[in-house]
Amino acid sequence: MTVLNGLYDLGEYSFAVEHPGTDVGTLFRVQLDRDTPSATLTFTDSIESLNETKSEIRTQYGDRPADDLPDTQTVIRALTSAGVLEFSNQQTIEAYIDRHCYPAVEAGEDPVMVGIDTNLFSWEFPQQMGLDHLSGSSNSAGRQPTNGYVLSNGVVDELHWKYTHFATDELVEAFGPEFASLADQPAGAKREGRLGIQVYQQLIGSRNVDLIDSEPGDLNIIEGYTEYSESSRKEPLLLSNDRGFIQEAHAESLLAQRLAFKQDLPNRTTVSWVELVDTLYYLAVLFGVLKLPKVTFYGVWEGKEDRNWQAQELNVDCRGRSSNIQTILARHRRIAEQYDEAVQSGDNPYSTEN
Repeated sequence: MTVLNGLYDLGEYSFAVEHPGTDVGTLFRVQLDRDTPSATLTFTDSIESLNETKSEIRTQYGDRPADDLPDTQTVIRALTSAGVLEFSNQQTIEAYIDRHCYPAVEAGEDPVMVGIDTNLFSWEFPQQMGLDHLSGSSNSAGRQPTNGYVLSNGVVDELHWKYTHFATDELVEAFGPEFASLADQPAGAKREGRLGIQVYQQLIGSRNVDLIDSEPGDLNIIEGYTEYSESSRKEPLLLSNDRGFIQEAHAESLLAQRLAFKQDLPNRTTVSWVELVDTLYYLAVLFGVLKLPKVTFYGVWEGKEDRNWQAQELNVDCRGRSSNIQTILARHRRIAEQYDEAVQSGDNPYSTEN
């Protein structure tokens, strides 16, 4: 948000979000609204042609640079998590939630606990869908949509994020000097898995979570959830993009809903600044590096630690010796820090009284 405020102050109302590699180029364009905290995103063909681009890069530069790029569907998952896109079966999902969530626990109904399959784990969909038991809105009876999470270690084991770039020469050759900074960081699709570990740690640390043991693999994971349902007097609600996983869960009489993603991007869509910030964060992690006017975002960089992942931090490089973006960002950062300090101390940050 600080960078967007800085670009706005500099009159950068319209700009491109680019991958440094010329073979990938501009991912989308942003038009900041001057009257409301919203923005219009106009997508180029770059995202929808990512699979073809990966194939061409593999031929020209080899496997490592090609594998470092996300595919189109991964980017669509990220855009859906950010709130830019809806699920392709949005109405079906909402109807299923209305029918099976908001348990009357006080009247003896079993608590509903959200379980997340591997293919969704990285993207915080329960929060985005309003299913989270702390942030989700209550219904007219004052009941929360769910009562917590039930997480399978079989799912966590499938995230597979620990392959790292030990050498970046091939990335630099294919995409540019910015990619030298990705040394010793998760590579390619492993960054999506690393996002999943971040989500897991956040849920364990801040939510009501039950843990179950199971081996990796759909049948083993579903067996673990079935045993949990039978022994705990709690009802797991499983979310997955995998049609087969959902069918297997239904065969065991478990609550389960498929989250289906759109196959195509709109030419243009309007989003809030918060949704734009989330989009920039997710895509910076997936692509490794993004370029905006005057600044370069690094989603991963040599020396990035667990605390940086937990804080959802990007490394921001202000380009150009004569650019005043750095001064503006420092000012906005101080204002944000003062606001946070006031909120944490219980003061009203909007008060004019001293």
